[in-house]
Amino acid sequence: MGDKRVINLGAYNFTWHEYMIGAIGHVTLFTVGYLVSFAFRGELRSEATLWHWLKKRRERRLKMVDGKESSIA
Repeated sequence: MGDKRVINLGAYNFTWHEYMIGAIGHVTLFTVGYLVSFAFRGELRSEATLWHWLKKRRERRLKMVDGKESSIA
């Protein structure tokens, strides 16, 4: 990848390859997210998803069409 450091810390520079740093970061992100999901088990599980939001939006739109409201949000 080259030596494109913004700040050169000399002996304290991180020596791993840039792709390895990204891979470790992603594994850490998924692991922490997975473990945190156990802390909030069941509290917001179904309401805090994209699918629930899309379902509610679709229901709102159908209600507005059936109720003859002029704007669809």
